[in-house]
Amino acid sequence: MLKEHIEANKLIDLAHTGDRESYKARLAELQKKYPPAVYESITRNAARQYKSEVNDYRYVGWRADWINERKGEGESNG
Repeated sequence: MLKEHIEANKLIDLAHTGDRESYKARLAELQKKYPPAVYESITRNAARQYKSEVNDYRYVGWRADWINERKGEGESNG
């Protein structure tokens, strides 16, 4: 795994905690540690992955609600 991917995963972990100050501090550390192109790659990968995860959670939640509603309809009709 590339260092950029590892760093992006660490950013995602921080994003899931909801601690904005730690997240901002980590971004500042990464910006000092890596050249601009690598820093942009890390943040772009983290943003893309986080957005994908959030969308997946929303879809799974919607799908579960829809299935439960359908089960409820079948029970009331039968």
